[in-house]
Amino acid sequence: MNENMTKTCKLEKVNKLFSEGFSCSQSIMAAYARDFNLDEETALRISSSFGGGIAGRKELCGAVSAALMVLGMKYGRVEAKDVDSKNRNNLLANKFIDGFKELYGTYTCGELLNTFQEENKGTNKDTRQNCGGLLNNTVDILEKLLNNQEVI
Repeated sequence: MNENMTKTCKLEKVNKLFSEGFSCSQSIMAAYARDFNLDEETALRISSSFGGGIAGRKELCGAVSAALMVLGMKYGRVEAKDVDSKNRNNLLANKFIDGFKELYGTYTCGELLNTFQEENKGTNKDTRQNCGGLLNNTVDILEKLLNNQEVI
């Protein structure tokens, strides 16, 4: 990995990309791209189909999808017989999912958006604002896992 950005820089990058209109998945993936010698344009393209809960289907949250891709870039196996890397990656992916679900009760985009809409009733708050907070929490959990810290 080269030129790792600090957590603060990652949060700024994620929020900047999201405010420009990129999806949750693209914002997370692009913020971590340079850590894995991946250019930002490629990261944005790789993650573009995962926005809106996978192609707008409101399935798995795009932030979760991207976080799992980032974990895979660091811990994923590159040799078929490397069962230890596969198991480590799966363990960390499950820790991420558990930590996210602990915070939000789900990792499904549609359920998250429904919850946010309920929370926002009677306010002028847009659900994208809720997703901005969700992105910050995604970075927090991801950073803990990337730096060998406990999540839950």
